[in-house]
This record gives sequence, structure tokens and C-alpha cells, in this order.
Amino acid sequence: MRIFDVPVGQPFPTAFAGFRTALAALDEYGFPVRKSLLGEYPAEAAVLMPAWCGPDHAATITALALTPSERRLHPESEQTFRTLHAAADCVAGALADGGVGLRLVGAGALDVPSVRGLLRLVELVRWRGLGDRVQLTGFARRSALSAYLAERGYPSPEPDQLLARLGGARDEPRAAAPDAAGSPVDTVEQRHFAMMTDEQTASLDRVALAVEVARHGFFQSDLEVMAYAALTGLRLCRPGQAVDGAAITGALRGLGIASSWLDAVEFEVGVLRTAVDVRAFFHKVLGIVRSFRRQNEQALDAFAAVADDEAVSPELRAQAMLYRALTTVKMMRNPVAGRDEAERGLALLDGAGDGDTVERERGWLHNVRALCAFSEGRYGGATRDEKAALNRVAGRSDASSLHLKINLVSNISVLQERAGRPEAALRTWERFANVGNAWDTIFRKHHSYRLAGLALATGDRDRAADRFADSLSACQELDDVFHRAAIGMELGGLALDRPVGGPVDAVAVEHFAGAAEAAQRLGDPYQYALAQVGLALAADRTPGREALTGLCDALTYPRQAARLRDAVEAGDRSALSALIPRPRTKLNRPFDHINLHL
Repeated sequence: MRIFDVPVGQPFPTAFAGFRTALAALDEYGFPVRKSLLGEYPAEAAVLMPAWCGPDHAATITALALTPSERRLHPESEQTFRTLHAAADCVAGALADGGVGLRLVGAGALDVPSVRGLLRLVELVRWRGLGDRVQLTGFARRSALSAYLAERGYPSPEPDQLLARLGGARDEPRAAAPDAAGSPVDTVEQRHFAMMTDEQTASLDRVALAVEVARHGFFQSDLEVMAYAALTGLRLCRPGQAVDGAAITGALRGLGIASSWLDAVEFEVGVLRTAVDVRAFFHKVLGIVRSFRRQNEQALDAFAAVADDEAVSPELRAQAMLYRALTTVKMMRNPVAGRDEAERGLALLDGAGDGDTVERERGWLHNVRALCAFSEGRYGGATRDEKAALNRVAGRSDASSLHLKINLVSNISVLQERAGRPEAALRTWERFANVGNAWDTIFRKHHSYRLAGLALATGDRDRAADRFADSLSACQELDDVFHRAAIGMELGGLALDRPVGGPVDAVAVEHFAGAAEAAQRLGDPYQYALAQVGLALAADRTPGREALTGLCDALTYPRQAARLRDAVEAGDRSALSALIPRPRTKLNRPFDHINLHL
């Protein structure tokens, strides 16, 4: 078998650089990856290989998928998942069609998103029966970027995490005289990063670029780039320097950068009034990096650098207290400490007036205090705080206030549901559509799913079926096989719970067949095997080993796969049925296919 060597490690990689290099190398060798990417994943192509997209290329990832959420310290990014899946699928497809192998050299020196994407690539290659077609070498190597960060207390654990998920050492023997290719692909992110690090660039411009690069890193799940940009900004921006949010915006415009992130929720710079505030922004970025890596104590310290600095504007200090509250209640399961941080933030704002930015921060703090009460089972207190938060942002239409309103209406509905009032929760959820305007297909996918789950809880199965169908229709329009597989599986499980009208439950069969098709397209061995088990149960059969085809290749859900295998081998129908999920009332699912944490 012919082996292609592709050096994918780079000194200072930005998001997706490793996969861009692999795609470009395969394209150079004549494999139809360009056609596959543009034809099957046009929105993802615009992120991965913009130079391949013509002037009339209109598809965008923002129209298909959600970003992470800074205000909720929520790292899950559907955009990153879809982008990495598209890259991995096109690479795997090229290897399958070409009958060749690929050795990615310098895997330890990849950008963080690409490291996560390798988990997806290996699972897809195994799923297609091409287990020896991808070889990963050079895990001991680190990029200059990674080494710089490690020296300053920000080591990157992702390569070692991937190595552990893949079962240990991956130093493959080198084939004789392999082909070699691979060079960095020029992108806007790479150019901005280079300008930020160029000592010939004016200091103010470099600070502005650090803000811009940090934004790019956040929305592309690139924790190394975020940390490097923040450290660069802190080194260049000194207390007393004449720099604020307006200067940063002006500098970016002067550089010809029409930032797509200027209006990004919570990464706006309008509240940065002094150099101290700008430095607080960079400390916040470092705290987010720590939080997303589950380094909770270090995250608290980074946020404390802002919260405890009396020279920082009160809104930014209150934000930092919010992040400390979120870290303690969500990550450390300590709602009491979280409530203390929220109340500390509210007390800080008592003398800060009632301007829009201050009222917005009060709203967010009430929201996190409600989360703490909810975690303690104090639903009445949580509801009072959610309503107080809603009052703080009523009539405000800035991006952050709208983001909060959406969270609040959703949270109030969840509180009513948890309090055993599904009818009230349903009515609140129905009013959700009035919070904003021009809701898109992504909103419809999530809104219809929850509405269906709540309708089911009230006993209205007909309405539930209609809304579940609408959510699936939205998935189809978005070409979202991830959520299609999840919803189809759950609806099949729900159908199994109903009285069967004959030897085969046609409704369950339909849903499990749809889930199987979506799982096959997704390349998820566990979900596919589970759908096969569901099909057997729907036909009143005990599934045999044939249902487990490919299950040994499951990297995403190894523990669940082991339980499924045990239940099939035991012939335990009850246990098998219990493994099949049923519908929930919220569609949010972790993107475990690129999650390096087991």
C-alpha cells in the first residue's frame, strides 16, 4: 500500500491548520478532496479552505450551527464539531477511494482543534474498515506555540489526552521512501496571528490584534491561540497606556480588519474604558481557557485577578464574579460558593448607577444566582431571581441583553417543568418565539424539540409527534446528521414503550431506520449498533451478534459500547431497551465525537 507522509505540525498553528495541510496535500496529489468538501460540506469548506471557494460561494457555518457560549462558560461548539467532522470525513473518503495510506507526521505539534479532530478521523477510518490507513507519529513533538505556553504555565494537555484515547504509543514504523507533502495554508487567522507577533507592528495595533486573535480562538475552540493572544496583550498593554475599547476598534479598522467578531456577544470592547480594563479583558480570556480545560482552581485565580482589582470598571469586575460563580456551581458543584460570588457581584454594583451596561450585569448575576438556587432544589428562589433578571434587561436590545433574555425565558420554562407544572412550562416556551425576531432554522430545531417534549409531558402525543417531526425536518434542512441520529433513536425508544399493534411496530422501525441511516452517515459505530438493536426489538426479536457489526471500532462511546455488547450477549431485552434513550425536553447534546475527555 502506498503511504503518503504529510508533515502537519507547525511552529505557530492556528485553528484547523493541521487538517488544512492534510487536505491541501491530498488535493495536490490528485485526490478529489476539493470536490468532496465543496460538494458535501460547502459551509464547512468556507471555514477550512476559503481559497477553494469562489466569489459566489454563499454557504456559511453560522447559518447551520451554534457557537460556544462565553457567558455560560459553555465550551461545546457545534460549529467546531461540524468543521472537524467535515475535514475528517473528506480525508477518510480520499483514503477509501484511493486505496492509499496517510501518515500524519508531527501529531503532537498540531493546533488544538485538529488534535480533537484526529479522534474523529481515526473513528471514521476504522468505521470504514480502513484501520491501517491512517498513522499518527510524532506525539512527543510540540509546536513552538505550545512550548512557549508551557513555559509560562499554560501547557496543552490535548495531545496526551488523544494518545490516551487511542490506547498509547503511536510511533509507527516508517515505510520505505514514502511520498511527502504538506505546507501551511494561508488564512486570515494565520495572517492576523503573524501581524500580532511581528515586532515591527505598532504596539497599539498589536494589542488590538491580540483582542481579535483571542476572539477568533474562542469561536474556533482554539485554546492555545486564545492563551497566546491574552499573554501577548498583557505583555504589551501596560497600566497607564492610552488604550481603550474605542482605540482598539479604531486600530483594527486602520489595519483594514472588518472584524466579524466586533458584535460578538460578550467579546465586545465597548466597556473597556482604560488600559486596566483592556488587561482585565485578557485575564478573562485566560480564565476561560482554564475553565474550558477543566482547570477550575486556576480559572478562579484568573477571574480573581479582575474581580479583586478596584481599578477595573465595575461591569468587568462583576463579570469576573459571574465567571467565578459559574465555575463553582457548574464545574465544582458548589452552589453555596457560587451564590456568595453572585451576591458579591450584586453588592459591587449597588453604587454603580443604573446604566444599560450595569443593569445588564445585574441581570446576568441574578441569572447565575438562580442557577445556584436551582442546583439546591430551591425552585421558588430561582424563579424570583430569573424574574428579577428579566426586569433588568426588559426593553434592551443589545446582543448581550437579548442573549440573556433567551436564557431567562428558557430557564423559567425549565423551572416550571421541574416544579411539576408541564402545562405552565409549555405556555412559557410557546412565548419564547416573541423574545427575538427573524428566528432561523437552528432556533426552530431546538424550539420544536422542547415544545414536543413538553407536549409529551402533558399527554398531548399528537402535538408532540408533530413538533418532533418539525425538529427532524429542521435537522434535514441543516444537513444535521448528529441531531437526526439522536432524535430518531429517542423516538424509536418512545415507540417501543407503546402497545404494539402487530408483530412489527412500524413507527419504531421507521424511527430506528432513520437513526441508523444518520448514524451511518455520521460514522458512529455505537449509535449504528444501537439502532440495529432497536430494529430487532421493534420486530419482537432478540438481537444477535450481527447487530454489533463495527462496534469494536467505537471511540466516542467506549463504555456505552461495552454495556451494549454485554446486554446483547446476555440476550437481555429489558437491558437492551433501557440502553435506548427516550425523548428529553432539551436538545442540547455534547459533541463527544471530538471530546478528548472520557
